[in-house]
Amino acid sequence: MPWMSLTEPKAFGFYGEDLIKLGLNEATYSFTGSDGTEYFSIHYEKLPVLLVEAIKEQQQQIEQLKLASANLTNFDLSALFSQTREIATILTREITDRQLLSSRVGELVGNLEAVINKLADLQNETSQSATLAQNFSLSPQGDLILDKNLVLNENLNVKGKTTLTELAVGKSITAGLVVIDGEKGSLQTTAGPLQLQSDSLGELEIMSGKVAIDKDGNLKISEGVIAGNSNFRNILILGAGVTEFKIQNSQGKSATECKMGEILEGKVVAECGIMWDTAPVVVNVTPSYKTTIWVEDITKDGFTIKVGDAPQKEEKVYWLAMW
Repeated sequence: MPWMSLTEPKAFGFYGEDLIKLGLNEATYSFTGSDGTEYFSIHYEKLPVLLVEAIKEQQQQIEQLKLASANLTNFDLSALFSQTREIATILTREITDRQLLSSRVGELVGNLEAVINKLADLQNETSQSATLAQNFSLSPQGDLILDKNLVLNENLNVKGKTTLTELAVGKSITAGLVVIDGEKGSLQTTAGPLQLQSDSLGELEIMSGKVAIDKDGNLKISEGVIAGNSNFRNILILGAGVTEFKIQNSQGKSATECKMGEILEGKVVAECGIMWDTAPVVVNVTPSYKTTIWVEDITKDGFTIKVGDAPQKEEKVYWLAMW
């Protein structure tokens, strides 16, 4: 024991605390030592009976374990494994069937939603048709009359003849090769030239008749002037005393650039950047003062202007080449 002297004879026994841990409380008792500490001791006269009971209980447990071991030895494990695999197969098949059923249910739900949406669209179309029908009426001749504006958000396909009193188009109209662009304000073709009055059944008028082309192709200008670059029209400045003014092409100069030469005996040569492939048929000239005027030596490289009376001061001559 812990309090016994080392010089005393050795003795053997148990700790009371160990027996309490084993559940043998009946074989122990407690007392208080001289230092005030609680100690546990053992009723050794009760211990044999309790030990014998414990041994019996232990023997019963051993016998039960033996019996269980014998039963386990005789158990058919292969049958158990076979049944387990069969159950696993059934469960797998059932899970697959459930997944397939869930997928089909999802498809049915999707189809049902599509049907519901289609029914809603049909209902809207029916409502719109009913509203549209209220705005239509038939004339005694069987013509369909629309009492209100017709607004279409999709394409309108008309296979027969259509007569319109007034048509407003926001973007463009395409008729065969002709395209009328309302946004750009343009008229053009997708291929080939744009033909106007191709059958020559009447005149072609532009700007309220200020410019017109008759059925024979003659151009008539009632107001304004013919504008263009100096390649086919320009204004010449005649110096005082000049009676002859020669215009000739000069390579490398721009269309508006002319280099005046010296006046020799009333004649002057101007080198201008005209670019003609062929000679004009006629060159019309108009002086800014009263005199006779004419044109000679018309070639693809230039022409010569002559006046009957030399100007007393600088004057202008307007010329226009035509082919």
